[in-house]
Amino acid sequence: MDEAVAAERAWVEVLGLVSETLETLVDSFLHRVMADEAYSRSAITVDDLRTSSLRTFTALLESLAATNGHDAELERIAIDLGKRRAQQGIALDSLMKAVRLDFSVLWSALCEDSIQADPRLLVARTERVWQTVDRYALHVQEHYLHELALIQQENADLEGHYIGLLLGSVAPTEVELKRIAGALQVPSGVGFKVAVVARLDGPIVRRRLPSRGTTSVRYFTYDAGRHTVVFWTCPPDELHALSAREAAVFDGMACGLAPPAAHLGGVRSAVAAGHEIMTDLPMGSSGIMTLGDRWVSIARHQLDAIGCELAQLIDPLLAGCPPPERERIIETVNDFLETGSLVETSGRLFCHRNTVVNRLRAFERLTGIDLKKPKEAALAVVALRGPARA
Repeated sequence: MDEAVAAERAWVEVLGLVSETLETLVDSFLHRVMADEAYSRSAITVDDLRTSSLRTFTALLESLAATNGHDAELERIAIDLGKRRAQQGIALDSLMKAVRLDFSVLWSALCEDSIQADPRLLVARTERVWQTVDRYALHVQEHYLHELALIQQENADLEGHYIGLLLGSVAPTEVELKRIAGALQVPSGVGFKVAVVARLDGPIVRRRLPSRGTTSVRYFTYDAGRHTVVFWTCPPDELHALSAREAAVFDGMACGLAPPAAHLGGVRSAVAAGHEIMTDLPMGSSGIMTLGDRWVSIARHQLDAIGCELAQLIDPLLAGCPPPERERIIETVNDFLETGSLVETSGRLFCHRNTVVNRLRAFERLTGIDLKKPKEAALAVVALRGPARA
């Protein structure tokens, strides 16, 4: 008899003997795979693991016994297993670790004393066993990733739908907010940080955000017109400042950081503020801008848009001054509004303190605006700090 044929017959006999110990192989596999918390704490039942393991080992042994390397049944099992584990939420690294356990469990069975396999035969078939398991593992991974991509797309579509309801033209009711919170898996008792960036920067932000499952924080993004909205959960005591890690997400781009939202319903108005900050920024701006940074410019733009130009409460009254004097008064008032200090203003303008006082009095005499009164000072801030004098 040809030596190769004899070796192949001996190999098939060994595989037949191993097939008689399938239950032992399955038990060994289950014992080892359940040591991984991804499986022991998952919703996957022992019956599920036992059934899939039994099918896998049966198909592996049949494939190893086939001289033509026929893997059709093994591929069908790989497709089913990859899809199901993705649907069951098992991490890919845990799944692949479990699949590659098949090799060590199977090889241990082949080497059992009770099988009495010729060591030379096992050495000659090592590569075949490994390649068969490896092909199976690659098929499982391929179909897992395909299914995971479908799941993620469906989740993203569903998430986008509910964020659209949250931020849409009609404010959601309390009942609708509860449904949105449930769909987005937002825990109770959390607040939200909210930022808005240019839509062109949206893909960069998404790449920089932590992956799902790597953090307890829930991140959400949503494209709205020219902007991309980003909001994420945060404990109430951490709402009012960005951490260095959070700020790094927006590095190198313009970002409108909105006032924080104490609850999900507040995200809507925070997003509106973020949009206004971004819309107000000059072209080519970069950095994280807050409402505190931009409120004066935003207020002037908004008032001007409805015909309420506060500059008209000041400019006509200063028109009678000679241009050089008018400019000196306005410069002095602007510096004083910024510093709130006569001494610091005089230092900035390289003039005597009394000169500053006289110019402020002249401003009050001509306009009737007393800068010592906060309400009137705020009017002057908005009226004097607009685009016309930027």
